[in-house]
Amino acid sequence: MSQLRDCRPFFQPTSVAVVGAGERVTSSGGAVLRNLITSNYPGKIVPVNPRGGDVLGLPAQTSLRKLDEPVDLVVVVVRPNLILDIVDEAAVSGHKNLMILPGGFREAGPEGEARERELLRKTDEVGITVFGPNSAGCIHLTDSAPFAATFLRALPPGGGIAVVSQSGAITEEVIAAANARNLQVSTVVSVGNATHLEVTDYLAYLGAQDACTCVLL
Repeated sequence: MSQLRDCRPFFQPTSVAVVGAGERVTSSGGAVLRNLITSNYPGKIVPVNPRGGDVLGLPAQTSLRKLDEPVDLVVVVVRPNLILDIVDEAAVSGHKNLMILPGGFREAGPEGEARERELLRKTDEVGITVFGPNSAGCIHLTDSAPFAATFLRALPPGGGIAVVSQSGAITEEVIAAANARNLQVSTVVSVGNATHLEVTDYLAYLGAQDACTCVLL
């Protein structure tokens, strides 16, 4: 087993930038931003959108290069063909943790496989850690620092149960069941393609959390 990676910035980041943030209810970038706000995430949220201005009442930056300092976590919700450019931008501006939600990587055929190889090469070269890609994101509803970076339509009710799944569709079904049956689910992780972070990394992190009573895989 390879050395475990630090998962903390993906569960309890102190600041978050959402690249691809928007206001459209139907857009993934809009859904991620709304869920961060709805979850009462206490940290700094920076929407990143080429148009700038305000997004859902938050001042937006036009690129990662424009931020005063690197954020703890960058959530990337743009078209697959733009993602490697965002990785380059993150590298030159000092951002070290990327949560990449869109697909279009090794699950999508030869072109996607090539894109994922390049993603791994670029991020390893500069010491960036990737959550995903091809992921529905991470929900971690702790009492002190709730966090929800996901485009899923609903959040779980909270409690001591964590769910880790490769499939985003399964996480959505688990959340729906938890809300319908009042199951005490607070943490939901969609692993996706697991370019860097794997199930073992998430288990090690969650197993060290006193509030986590069990993990469903």
